[in-house]
Amino acid sequence: MTKRIDWKKGGGEIVGFLCITPIIIFMLAVLITTVQLGSLKERLEYTAYKACRQAVVCKDEDDDGNYMDDAKKIAKKTAKAELKNSPETIVASSIKTKLELVQVEGEDDVKWEKGRYVKCTVSVKAKAPLAFMSGKKYASIVMMIESPANEGGDYPWFRDM
Repeated sequence: MTKRIDWKKGGGEIVGFLCITPIIIFMLAVLITTVQLGSLKERLEYTAYKACRQAVVCKDEDDDGNYMDDAKKIAKKTAKAELKNSPETIVASSIKTKLELVQVEGEDDVKWEKGRYVKCTVSVKAKAPLAFMSGKKYASIVMMIESPANEGGDYPWFRDM
């Protein structure tokens, strides 16, 4: 004997599942987008580190005494090269770097010299699968300048060398 299926029973479960399916798909999309943006943030932090590292050890290429201009060029070139092969979540034309000297409280004149700090910020425009999670993403790092503009500068511990 074959058992007959009564399709009228359990119809509520099917309707309930169909109603909850869009919510499940949306939650899955949010999860995937969060993972993508987390990966992008990690890549931006590494890129900021690498660009800043290249900037703080740069040499004065054109011997004009202006290290900051050369450091900005090197940081921008490094960031673009690092993010060039990144996933399609980044708008390639939106890669920007900002390099600025950190001013310590109580100092009026901030100049490029060994022992000072520089802040490097790398920013990009991210395209996420969900529109409300897209936008500008950035990472910053502060690093000590290692390449001196003039050996020792104004620091007293270099005067005796």
